[in-house]
Amino acid sequence: MEGSVNKKTRPLIIINADDYCISENVSLGILEAFSYGSVTSTSVIVNMPCFGKMATAIKNTPFDCGLHLNLTAGKPVCKSNMALDR
Repeated sequence: MEGSVNKKTRPLIIINADDYCISENVSLGILEAFSYGSVTSTSVIVNMPCFGKMATAIKNTPFDCGLHLNLTAGKPVCKSNMALDR
């Protein structure tokens, strides 16, 4: 048994739009592409300046979102010594 996903509604291919929240314009473009059915998911960078506004914009959509692991850009989400503590 393949699970409860209806074969008629399951996408044949997943197209992920990377870097949601890298900038407001990129995020708006991803939302527009989703509205046209061009993309099926996105990965969200949570430590960028536009995250708060753009998280609100995507909150009420059926868009699949994942976490974009980001180690080099934007504001850190924890203290530097916390990341190294074991």
